[in-house]
Amino acid sequence: MKKITNASEIAGGRVVTSFPFLTKRFFEQIDNTKNVATKITEVSGSVEVACGLGLADAVVDLVETGRTMRAAGLEAIAETKVWKSREDQTGANRPQLLREVCEHL
Repeated sequence: MKKITNASEIAGGRVVTSFPFLTKRFFEQIDNTKNVATKITEVSGSVEVACGLGLADAVVDLVETGRTMRAAGLEAIAETKVWKSREDQTGANRPQLLREVCEHL
């Protein structure tokens, strides 16, 4: 199997995620450039098993350390950072933080 090194190689393939809106926005420009349509499937729970089960070519997930993804044999090929204040780390402002992240993507 060919090693995938960047997200453009996945465009037009099957992607599983718990974040379909963000994933669609991520692949939109790549898809338009390559004239393909990435199939994005929303799941809840352990998205990292989707590739091993043959359900996806890749997954998009928000992770803190990536340990579970690596344990499933996956590697990060694209990353983005989400910064949050100490106040947000308590979860008290999580809905507002998520709205702000979505607005800025």
